[in-house]
Amino acid sequence: MRSSRDHSLSGALGASAMLGVVLTILSAATLSPSAGSAIPSSTTTGHANHRVYYVNCAHGNDAASGTSAGHAWRTLAKVDSVTFVSGDSVLFKRSVRCNGVFQPLGSGTQQLPIAASAYGKGSPPLLAGNGARATVVLDDVQGWIVRDLAITNAGPSNEPGVLRSGIEVENDRLGAAQGFTIEDNYISHVDTSPDAAPGESIENETKAGGGIEFTSTATNGFDGVLIAHNRLTAVTREGIFIDGGIPTKGLVIAWNTLRNIGGDGIVAVHSAGAMIAHNAVSWFNLVGTSSNAGIWAYDSNGDVFQFNSVSHGENSPLDGMAYDIDGGDQDLVFQYNLSYDNSGGFLMLCNDPGPPAPPNGSVVRYNISQDDSAVGGRGVIDAPPVCGGEQDVSIYNNTIYTQAPQLTTMEENSNGSVVDFTNNIIVGPDAGATISDQPSTWQHNLYLNVSCVVRGPDPGAIVGNPAFVNPGAATSTRTAGGYKLRTGSPAIRAGSVIVDNGGRDFFGNPLPVNARPNIGAYQGPGVSEKVPIATEQVAAPGCAAP
Repeated sequence: MRSSRDHSLSGALGASAMLGVVLTILSAATLSPSAGSAIPSSTTTGHANHRVYYVNCAHGNDAASGTSAGHAWRTLAKVDSVTFVSGDSVLFKRSVRCNGVFQPLGSGTQQLPIAASAYGKGSPPLLAGNGARATVVLDDVQGWIVRDLAITNAGPSNEPGVLRSGIEVENDRLGAAQGFTIEDNYISHVDTSPDAAPGESIENETKAGGGIEFTSTATNGFDGVLIAHNRLTAVTREGIFIDGGIPTKGLVIAWNTLRNIGGDGIVAVHSAGAMIAHNAVSWFNLVGTSSNAGIWAYDSNGDVFQFNSVSHGENSPLDGMAYDIDGGDQDLVFQYNLSYDNSGGFLMLCNDPGPPAPPNGSVVRYNISQDDSAVGGRGVIDAPPVCGGEQDVSIYNNTIYTQAPQLTTMEENSNGSVVDFTNNIIVGPDAGATISDQPSTWQHNLYLNVSCVVRGPDPGAIVGNPAFVNPGAATSTRTAGGYKLRTGSPAIRAGSVIVDNGGRDFFGNPLPVNARPNIGAYQGPGVSEKVPIATEQVAAPGCAAP
């Protein structure tokens, strides 16, 4: 999984406001993984002493002033001929379709942005690119809000190398372009080719084109980007793709819903300290001819991925896993996420090929993987030989449960990744599955229906039924209560104490201080249930000493 490319109408989010949003997300997440949206929704459509323009593509007139609903403009070409300034707004009439490309001129600021939004009653205004390179293009501008729009870009997708996007933000000359908010939009039917043009790199070209895309040249990038509450469906390539030539700072991607995506769901390339939270990605990697995952980062540092749900990743023919720690990544945190029914598994470790990488420092904790499978002998957690190894990764207090009948491998390490696996619950199908990992260490994990080929035995291994309340029924982070532990579970207070453990579990329970935690993603007390605990069909020896 590699990328080779170089490259709130009441006010925009400046650096301090963006920090406030991140802190609010963290605060809400600390209270409950099912907490409502903490991102402020923009409601004001104009600013005092600044201009508001109206567009009605059904009944407007380009010769009109455009400054009132009764004197609205008619075409996107007219809108694109105007240079907007800070505080301006351009509003499209609801329930009306506009054909063409919206490529406005002029920049706002983080404190006083320019807004593109909707007016009137009815459904969101539809902007249809009809096969253009992109429907909405923000090219070498900054300080923009795009919200409450429906966006499509349908066209023939069978010609190799044809790239299309719904929203394309490009920066070729502004350094760190600042102040972008993309929120509450519905983006659908964006058709771009899954195949590269003749002679071009598949990875290079097929990571371009998609629903929402930020790209720049090598010396430029972005600072202060909020992408929130958008719905994306039927997008042939990337869902949300961010790639700045210089590290993107102040990036928040939250509460977006992506479904039926041809390639990757959400990708952050060259990001620094991004918050990617509360997103739901389902049915992805549907037509990709390159490697695609649900949510991941490349060459990024300090990003946090939490409270996301990724499901139904297909393998066509590569990858299809929910999450990925990839080339150049450092100090990522994946926590409180759900992964289920992904044919490519839960997690991949895939550094760039070459000499051993420096210590990675990434952490994967308090996640739940349900019925993820792994085609072609790869693992639910996979470190494949086509990648370089990741070093110094901590994977602890996760719950990995699968009854996928075709699964044979729970964890497979063929690239020399060095991982510390601690306090995880690992439950394989009744027929059993294997762990094959010589470089890593294992301690205080619970195993059921799992056999191991590892460097040394797990000194605190438990082999037995973890006594879940009702496993196999989760469809979101809010419906994963079946992975709580029943009273009498052997996993309760059987784990190893971990310093700097995050403070809470998947369900919001506080972690014990100076006491042994539970094994797995649930840290609360045992749940009393009258239904008897099922007896395991197979109790393979796990990684315990013989």
